[in-house]
Amino acid sequence: MGYALVTQLFPALLASLAPRQFVTKQGAAAGIVVGVTTVSVVTLSEVTVGSLLPGLPQAVKDLNVGIIALVLNIVVMVAVSAVTRTESPAPAPAAALRPEPEATAGTG
Repeated sequence: MGYALVTQLFPALLASLAPRQFVTKQGAAAGIVVGVTTVSVVTLSEVTVGSLLPGLPQAVKDLNVGIIALVLNIVVMVAVSAVTRTESPAPAPAAALRPEPEATAGTG
């Protein structure tokens, strides 16, 4: 269970090393939470992947729960990042950045 839990940090770590940040912090956090929750629930309830998904081929049933959680982690991380990504704001015009002159009292 320990290795499966630590493995859930790997997608966020790899995404943070990419030159272009395509994963948001909300996406990384959501992916880690889903992965850790999946590992914890399946391990503590002593359910196997084969009993959860009996219609799948034997090769898939034999997968470790950490791998299944890792796939869910990546899917959730990418989906949440796509939803929470904000567009970069357009630069403000130069006139908007210039301070307005202050009115002077007593002129006239």
